[in-house]
Amino acid sequence: GDTNTAIRFPAADTFTVETGGSEALRVDSSGRLLIGTTTEGHADAANLTIADASDCGITIRSGTSDFGSIYFSDATSGNAEHAGFIDYSHSSNALRIGTNESTRLTIDSSGRLLIGTSTSRSIGAGSGYPGKLQVESSGFTNTTFTQNTNDIYGPEVNLGKSRGTSSGGTTVVQSGDQLGIIQFAGADGTDLETNAAAIECKVDGTPGSNDMPGRLVFFTTADGAASPTERLRITSAGIVRVPDDGKFSCGAGDDLNIYHSSNVNIIDTPTSRSLQIKGNGITLRTQGNENYIACTENGSVDLYHDNSVRLATTADGVDISGTGSL
Repeated sequence: GDTNTAIRFPAADTFTVETGGSEALRVDSSGRLLIGTTTEGHADAANLTIADASDCGITIRSGTSDFGSIYFSDATSGNAEHAGFIDYSHSSNALRIGTNESTRLTIDSSGRLLIGTSTSRSIGAGSGYPGKLQVESSGFTNTTFTQNTNDIYGPEVNLGKSRGTSSGGTTVVQSGDQLGIIQFAGADGTDLETNAAAIECKVDGTPGSNDMPGRLVFFTTADGAASPTERLRITSAGIVRVPDDGKFSCGAGDDLNIYHSSNVNIIDTPTSRSLQIKGNGITLRTQGNENYIACTENGSVDLYHDNSVRLATTADGVDISGTGSL
């Protein structure tokens, strides 16, 4: 017969199985199953220990349309028999992780990480590109990052892009490339693919090694529109730009409006409001730096013609230069 295969009883309440003259598995006096080792694992997880001198693992093989599962239970009946679980669906090629008898996390066949849902869907204008990370809830949904370090730094959210075609790529981006975008979408009764607003970052010049000029653009969607419109831009030079007829408004009732329309720059206040410009000295000048009006605190108010004072207030009244009439 086979002289190097045996079942042995090497100690009290212990038996081993040997193949090829070496021990393959052992059930010890505590009822622990040890495969490939005589030493149990951590005390909190020692019922089954598997060891190998090289790669080591367990294979669960099930039908092509069935599940392979690991269940965590504290009961012998009902849903508590699978209070926690890890299972793999071969029909959908998705991995699910559950707690408290419910699926909490799914990795679908496209590698998308779905939290709080098992079905991927598109949100916002990127409807053709469902998110790699999707979080959904029937209650309050938020994400928290907390850093506890004795230094000046806090947690970060980083968005990056290269023109490379594989992971780890560093191919340089080009002027106008989108580096990242944050989009805000609401359900419209049909889907969740219409954006209400967005914040976008693009390359704003020619990049190079340790040189990445960028601009931020802010968008909102007007009432009755289906896509956002640019409302404000901060360029790589630090210039804040608002499109034509875009207004800077102050006050709950839009009490002050500053805007550009066609070839006209406008400072506008409602008829029930007044406009004050304060300073120790105020001068209105042309683009060619010629004065129109100059006002000095505790001094004169001067009116100019062709950059020459024609009327100036004094402590006693008004001085007029040149020829004219009153």
